[in-house]
Amino acid sequence: MRFEPDSFSPHAFFDCLALALRAPQPIAPFTITELHLFAYLACLLSVYEGEPVADWGYQFALTGLGYPFSGELDSAMQALTLRRHIEVDNLESVLPLDSAALEMAKLEEIPSFKQRLRWLQTSLDCSLAMPVSVVKSAVVARDDLSGAGVGGPRPLLSNAYVARVHGEREAIESALGGESSNLLAPAVAWLSMYILQGRELAA
Repeated sequence: MRFEPDSFSPHAFFDCLALALRAPQPIAPFTITELHLFAYLACLLSVYEGEPVADWGYQFALTGLGYPFSGELDSAMQALTLRRHIEVDNLESVLPLDSAALEMAKLEEIPSFKQRLRWLQTSLDCSLAMPVSVVKSAVVARDDLSGAGVGGPRPLLSNAYVARVHGEREAIESALGGESSNLLAPAVAWLSMYILQGRELAA
């Protein structure tokens, strides 16, 4: 299928740009696979805070390699590359170009996009609170990502899992002493919970 430059999700376009520009050390520049991973974690954080999955603007599927992947993100990356806002090197590292910041400055004035920065930034900041390898392990340790490589790609974020996320939020807020305006602390606690669950399943 021939790629059409305008056939991408505006939300995915914004998220790719925001993640590429805001990636902190030690993960900058991250790879395409990591971009999908952090975008998916941002989506999870929005669900954690009670936002409907449908409002995220694009979907994710589980690939045979065990990582979340979004076709809409992939198309948005191609559009950003064609417009010379981003380039991808031969190591698949995502590199923002000079025009990326100018494009971002325009887009982040749109209220529906600006709201997303909270989840996108927290997703990236998790890599400062714990090694990026641990963030990856935590995301893929979730049992709804189990069965990687079995059959073809399958959709993620079922209704049952969303209900579970809301229950986990109550447990984490109780453990942390109540709701916090800082999303990073519960996000790290949530990822740590999945790491522990993954170790228990492996034991």
